[in-house]
Amino acid sequence: MASSPELDRVIGIMKAIRAKPPADIHEARAVLDRAFGEFKPPSDVTVFEIDAGGVPCQWITAPGVPQDRLIIYFHGGAYAACSPTTHQDLISRLSRASGAAALGVDYRLAPEHPFPAAVDDSIAVYNWALGHGFEPSNIVLAGDSAGGGLVLSVMLAARDAGVPLPAAGVCYSPWVDLECTGESMSTNDHLDDFIKYGGLSARAQSYLGGADPKHP
Repeated sequence: MASSPELDRVIGIMKAIRAKPPADIHEARAVLDRAFGEFKPPSDVTVFEIDAGGVPCQWITAPGVPQDRLIIYFHGGAYAACSPTTHQDLISRLSRASGAAALGVDYRLAPEHPFPAAVDDSIAVYNWALGHGFEPSNIVLAGDSAGGGLVLSVMLAARDAGVPLPAAGVCYSPWVDLECTGESMSTNDHLDDFIKYGGLSARAQSYLGGADPKHP
């Protein structure tokens, strides 16, 4: 993997968190917010809060991009941490590179709000976009980790409800196996500086709240 100052910073942050694990989910959120909040979008990027179908979101848009093309971005964080703020720099880069406006979704987090709260919020935002003049062919859903799982959940829900599908779904390392059964969970455990099987399994149970882990 090619290195960069940004990547080295992220790896350093993850190793520091592993060396001194947070005591609980509240401390974990605070640590991640501080760490990834250091990655600010460029000063020419527009960021403001909006309500999208009852869900708080951030409009994060590079200058000069068409306002009729939209990326709806679902952040990662094991369904329990992070927010559009921690992902502002990434979302702004996607807006600039794609020439589209972007919307970061601040969906409800577990354990306070277990499944299906995050899915319901994500579906509500997509329906909001459809109801506010965005053509499905001009919408892309994107997300990392848990957010990648939400991309797929929204697309499946839209398909099943007969709602028009977006132009594309883009998933960065999506977390889709909430049973944590894949062989690589153990064979690659030593390669990951941050996410370990035990922690991931615990976060899955916290998010599911007793629900079927195979539910889309």
